[in-house]
Amino acid sequence: MSEHRTRDYAMISTYPPTQCGIATFAAALSGGLYELGDDVGIVRVGGENDPAREIVVAELTGQRGEMTVAARNELSRADVVIVQHEYGIYGGRDGDDILKVLDGLFVPSIAILHTVLQRPTPHQIEVLNAVIDGVDVAVVMTQAAAETLSNRAMRADAMDALVQVREGAPLASALAGKKRFPGILAMFARLGEQTGQLPVMLDRAAKQLSAEVQRRAMQMATILEPLLIVGMGGVVMLIVLAVLLPIIQLNSFVK
Repeated sequence: MSEHRTRDYAMISTYPPTQCGIATFAAALSGGLYELGDDVGIVRVGGENDPAREIVVAELTGQRGEMTVAARNELSRADVVIVQHEYGIYGGRDGDDILKVLDGLFVPSIAILHTVLQRPTPHQIEVLNAVIDGVDVAVVMTQAAAETLSNRAMRADAMDALVQVREGAPLASALAGKKRFPGILAMFARLGEQTGQLPVMLDRAAKQLSAEVQRRAMQMATILEPLLIVGMGGVVMLIVLAVLLPIIQLNSFVK
């Protein structure tokens, strides 16, 4: 297995404390890249009124909507640029201001497409095609994770939550609106979004829910064990009676 080659990434995206699904996704992705030893700098979009975390190295645009010098420098020095794309987070008509940024990139770039509309307008199609043409790789967020659920009702809820996140809703809010998901899952998701440690918090939620399932299984086993013993005793008694009753009846006939 080949060793991982570390890289410097610049990611154009919203970022916490901005409350939106793409910001949460960007935090999780940057955290995963950090764990691999890569360096990630966020060129932030739409968070000018929010306090910037250390990972935010530049704001994409200035007060007049022009690309900042800091953003241009960060994008040019990166090994790879990751563009989180959603029509509503960039300026211009259908977010077409991002096209100017893509035109100025001279390093390998990846676009993560969070929204692929079923009925886009002609201009939205034009913008999306230009984004795809302007990057080296385009990744479309899929529904594979939701489709792994065997329970149809939970799968439908997961798919609906996925749509809400793609449209910019925080993951915690999307999960909280689904009664079939445990409340603790939404609580941990909210903590993860607020602290920028969503993968860690979701992992904790999974471990806690797994422990809860095991605890309830042990409780059920504790209740069922004596019932099974009583049931087996009843079965044995019926077998014994089935054997003894004919003998008793024969004895009564002989007498």
